[in-house]
Amino acid sequence: MELQETIRMQFKQNELEHNYYEMVKTITEIVKNNDWSISIDGEETDIIYLKPDFYNLSKNARKNLAKRMYYVDKKKTRKVINTFFLVAKRLGVIDKKVYIALGKKEREIQRKRKIWTIMRDKAEQALNEYKKEKGDFYKK
Repeated sequence: MELQETIRMQFKQNELEHNYYEMVKTITEIVKNNDWSISIDGEETDIIYLKPDFYNLSKNARKNLAKRMYYVDKKKTRKVINTFFLVAKRLGVIDKKVYIALGKKEREIQRKRKIWTIMRDKAEQALNEYKKEKGDFYKK
């Protein structure tokens, strides 16, 4: 916990740059462990090659970026990582759009889940039509 607090409180330019490269290493490990993919401007590549530019940031912007780094270190979720890269792009630290996407297996599972829900709804509709048609016919 102490390490995380220091990340949040270090917003000087050289500290921020060091923490940024540590975050990139952490994010790369998280992506490999979860079998996610990294896309930079729509192409799957590695984020190690991104060169940050911290020279034109105000103190408030550096604090905001340090806060996002803290959240990445604390939660390590895809949403928080994508938010970190979104804030970094808005602040002008990086000039490319970085997005962490789901892995192939997760995308396939979600696609099959959509198909299954559509088929389940059709089956429920067919059962309701059958019950309506049958009605009290066999109770005579």
